[in-house]
Amino acid sequence: MNTARNWKIIVSLTGLFLLGAASGAFLTLKITRQTAVEEKWTHRTLRDYEQRLQLTPAQVAKLRPLFQQTSTELRQLRATTVTNLHAAIRRMNEQMAKELTPEQRQLFVKMLRDNRH
Repeated sequence: MNTARNWKIIVSLTGLFLLGAASGAFLTLKITRQTAVEEKWTHRTLRDYEQRLQLTPAQVAKLRPLFQQTSTELRQLRATTVTNLHAAIRRMNEQMAKELTPEQRQLFVKMLRDNRH
């Protein structure tokens, strides 16, 4: 009996560890992919400016840090915008729920849950 309980604990902990590892891998992949997109934007935009404005290599060298800084600023703005967007939608949903009947509220909660998936 004690052995079965030990195995259940071991299997549960292993499952929890694997779930954490998968979540970490997913987040790392997402962040890495986003960074790659930003690096591509920086490189592509600078190259476009270089060609269209006929920039010298010295000008490109001076402008590259500016483009990288702007890329970082855009990433921060995107993160802030997404956070503000979610907060605005949450506030709207809270205000809307106050106007619904109990039955409508239940449907509303289910609808929101379905939309998240």
